[in-house]
Amino acid sequence: MPDNVSDNESVENLRKLRLKRGQIKSQLTRLSTFLTTFDLSTGNYQQLEARLEKTVDSLEFFNDTQNELEYITGVIEDQEREEFLI
Repeated sequence: MPDNVSDNESVENLRKLRLKRGQIKSQLTRLSTFLTTFDLSTGNYQQLEARLEKTVDSLEFFNDTQNELEYITGVIEDQEREEFLI
């Protein structure tokens, strides 16, 4: 029974990590959309700066989450990382 509990906890942990990763990817996709539609002549540069500062934190959180997923599964997911290379 302890092995089964451990397996269930591992599956649940993986599910949570993948959910976190998906949320981070969504944030980064929204930023990408914002940047591609940002008007250099009329854009709000304070908003741009705030979003870029938040992006650094999001990328670090993404990398931490991805590292944990790869450690648990033993599978390196380069495609996930390449999506967000800046």
